[in-house]
Amino acid sequence: MSACFAAKDNQEVYRPLANFTPTVWKDSSIFTSSLPITEIESNDRRAEELKQKVEEMLITPLNDPVVKVSFIESICRLGVSYHFENEVEGQLNQIFEAQPNVAKHDDYDLYIVALLFRVFRQHGYKNSSQVLG
Repeated sequence: MSACFAAKDNQEVYRPLANFTPTVWKDSSIFTSSLPITEIESNDRRAEELKQKVEEMLITPLNDPVVKVSFIESICRLGVSYHFENEVEGQLNQIFEAQPNVAKHDDYDLYIVALLFRVFRQHGYKNSSQVLG
């Protein structure tokens, strides 16, 4: 309490300084890569090749829509679906337009029905929750 009063009376207040080490975020050596440029370029090329393969897998027509929806769900769960937003939306739209009641199929178990319901709902397609009951 005396420190507060001392500050009001224009008296000097002693405040000890802490000598902390610099943060790792200000250290510029963290952001420089230790990999040679050719290896970085090789990794970038490999990433682009893999993106193209996934895009081809998305666009390839399949007879079973569950396989495609399951693949789309895997891409979303892996966190890479932002690379393929247009392809994912196109495929889901195609499946939903061709078979709007795909989740009501009698041969599907609860897992498949819930998967179809959730993926379509997450992407903005309206389907009845009665398919779960």
